[in-house]
Amino acid sequence: MNLFVFDIDGTLVNKEQKISSTSVLCLSKLLEKNNYVAIASGRSFFGIKKFFNKIKDFDDKKYIICTNGSTVCDFFGKILFKENLKLKDYKLIYNFMANDKNVVTFCYKDDYIGYFKEDGLIDFECESNNMEPLKFNMEDDDDILIDKVMCFSKIQNYFKNLVLPKNIIDNFNIVASNRYFLEFAPKNVDKSSGVKFLSKYLNIKDENIYTFGDAGNDINMIKNYNGIAMGNSIDEVKSVAKFITKSVDEDGVSYALKEILGIL
Repeated sequence: MNLFVFDIDGTLVNKEQKISSTSVLCLSKLLEKNNYVAIASGRSFFGIKKFFNKIKDFDDKKYIICTNGSTVCDFFGKILFKENLKLKDYKLIYNFMANDKNVVTFCYKDDYIGYFKEDGLIDFECESNNMEPLKFNMEDDDDILIDKVMCFSKIQNYFKNLVLPKNIIDNFNIVASNRYFLEFAPKNVDKSSGVKFLSKYLNIKDENIYTFGDAGNDINMIKNYNGIAMGNSIDEVKSVAKFITKSVDEDGVSYALKEILGIL
């Protein structure tokens, strides 16, 4: 029995937010063969599940690694692992970015997109992830639990040369999930730690775990397991992968499962 873990954006889902019928069929076949399948993403539970719903049946063998590993759930939403940030963390990062007009800073909290300042991006994020907006104020309790903090810029690779203060660097796991987002999760929490928890929960050995991804927040889970980099992956992902498959637009997931791994 194996565990297969798939990123969403750029791996299972293309720029048009579509998952191919071929990928759906391949994931269904993995489940039919008595494997476990997990989707690991920076998205929320419902933002992931809307894609996972396309894979019919075998729901007891499906798992969801949310918000870059800070939450691990079964397909029905039962929380198996969760590690939170607090609103004071969002305040810290928001205040550091507040004077930069090129950056929108917001957070995830359960089924909500939390924000201090309104922006059209908040509505877009809510619609994309099946979430609702939640307005915070600076006077709100510092100890309110949140899932992660995100910074967005319309300028590609805007955060590449960003210099962060030590009190931020030392207290968060910070990853560029793509060319436009910088994400802040609890320290030592990422997709790879989510996979590690799930492997122990399911009693799956590391050599039987296959991970698929393309972006910065996939690097560790690609490096630490049988990692397959998509053809459209950034170079950092390709450099640590065991295998490199075709791009998401060329059905790279199904190509890897059939032609590279020979599993289907």
